Amino acid sequence: HGHVAPRSDAEAIRQALFNALYADTEALHAARQAHVNQHCRFDDYAFELLEYMRPELERVSVIVPNYNYANYLGARLESIFEQSYPVFEVLVLDDGSTDDSLAVIESCCIKHKRLVRAMPSTQNSGNVFSQWTRGVSAARGSRIWIAEADDLAGSQLLSDAVPAFVDGTVLVACDSMQVDAKGKKTADSYRYYLDLIDHEFFSGRRDVEGVDFVRKTLSVRNAILNVSSVVWHAQALRAGLSRLQTELEVTRLVGDWLLYAALLCEPGARVSWINNSNNVHRRHTISVTHAMDQSGHLKEIERMHAWLVDRLGYDADLIASQQAYCRELAMQFGLDTHSKVEKAA
Repeated sequence: HGHVAPRSDAEAIRQALFNALYADTEALHAARQAHVNQHCRFDDYAFELLEYMRPELERVSVIVPNYNYANYLGARLESIFEQSYPVFEVLVLDDGSTDDSLAVIESCCIKHKRLVRAMPSTQNSGNVFSQWTRGVSAARGSRIWIAEADDLAGSQLLSDAVPAFVDGTVLVACDSMQVDAKGKKTADSYRYYLDLIDHEFFSGRRDVEGVDFVRKTLSVRNAILNVSSVVWHAQALRAGLSRLQTELEVTRLVGDWLLYAALLCEPGARVSWINNSNNVHRRHTISVTHAMDQSGHLKEIERMHAWLVDRLGYDADLIASQQAYCRELAMQFGLDTHSKVEKAA
């Protein structure tokens, strides 16, 4: 603080030391508290004790994106707390909710005696991928589970997914049970849809090269229908979100599909598929998908197809399958015509 005292003046030295140690008390207190919060957390210490006993444990960061899902948020957090695999941290990204979401988080933590880091925003971002990026930037784990606030999970989701990582694995995905807005089960799995893609592949557990998975399961349709069913390699996800930032800012419906494919097309990437319905996907009657202009939805899929052809190489059979899928969607959407698959740039 600029206080210089003569060596012979003991009182001046004492005063200088006092000023150096205790001046700006509030600022110093805040700095000390910030250091403790970041480097001396009891939950980190407790997890380190677990790691001594189980060195194979990975630190899993659970990111819960939420917007006005107070009615579902308590059950979602409970399904995270009940995981049989230890969870390192839980971050809830509240995207400017106008309901009681923040109060639900607090009461749920008190009830279950668990720590959750709530990260509220003052206004809605309007883009789910900006929220993902925000959460991933704050996450400290080596594995990331983006657990959407209105979905649920069986207790084995992490216990099955995390050990499935091997060298090069960028993501592990599983099948999903489906429930409606009130929680009533509507389907045990997505097998009726996955069988349209590749019946044999989805009948068991698989560990394959990423680009092979893209060719088999993502080149025409998106086989991973709910991000809550995915556990990611944190570094790969962080890099993918950064690399695709521009595309994800203007993509409303196929951004997750694009992210899966882009990460899996990287050299050396691997993926594991678990055919158990460890995830519970809540299907709402009215959603962004249903509310969006259907022709716009179709155009996004056509652009995704073009991106895939550009990465996988020209293949007449692949393009024919893509076009057939678009014709099928056009009929479902009630469109008489649709644009042709755009050429890759």
